[in-house]
Amino acid sequence: MKKMNQAVSVLLTAVLLCGILSISASASTISSNFLTLTDGTKSYTISGRDLNSTTREITLTPKSGAKIANSFTVKTINQSQVPKGITPVVCQSQAEADAYLAQIVYEANAEQGTLSAAAAKMIIPPKTITLAKNVTYKKVNFYSYRAAVLGRLKFNLTYSATSAGIITYASPSTELTGLVLGVEWTVKKTSAVLDSTKKKVTVTTVGKLDYYTFIRGTIKVYTQEVTFKGTGVT
Repeated sequence: MKKMNQAVSVLLTAVLLCGILSISASASTISSNFLTLTDGTKSYTISGRDLNSTTREITLTPKSGAKIANSFTVKTINQSQVPKGITPVVCQSQAEADAYLAQIVYEANAEQGTLSAAAAKMIIPPKTITLAKNVTYKKVNFYSYRAAVLGRLKFNLTYSATSAGIITYASPSTELTGLVLGVEWTVKKTSAVLDSTKKKVTVTTVGKLDYYTFIRGTIKVYTQEVTFKGTGVT
């Protein structure tokens, strides 16, 4: 297991060069020291290890607080396999790639508490919201998940309901917003199921987040499945 003790005391800049995001640091610093934690922690340990040929586990231990471990499915691809519109994030080392992914995981957990993750699958805690009555094609947000350093994955529901609260239309949707360079979201399956009263709808969405990185001439895709379930009640 490879560990790195890091002090976040250096200013790093992200610059767009030849269409690819390049993360750079001064020569006196370790290139993976770009992680900044929302709780103001100044030092932490990041470790990454290959659980097998296709899965990498990344663990972040803040100076204060519990450590967070997460795993991603990893695949090496060539340039022709990068989807149109996706720009891989340049990392100077595997350690820097680990730190990049660790930041996303840490931010998500810092916002919502410890999320359930195992075998490269992230389970977002279920959420229940109250739906308004007497509306037509109203769009509401269930959850905004930190899916990139400066980007979010939003789980939404568009619905219609009568004045008596009967749900006549329900359609779930997702959207990736913010700075999401190198990130791709793909919906695998989604559903909206009404109960017998038609005043309660359960929404389920399963998809995958792909993080495209360019590490010293090699393009690696780190993938994590995300599952969300929410309930709307009039």
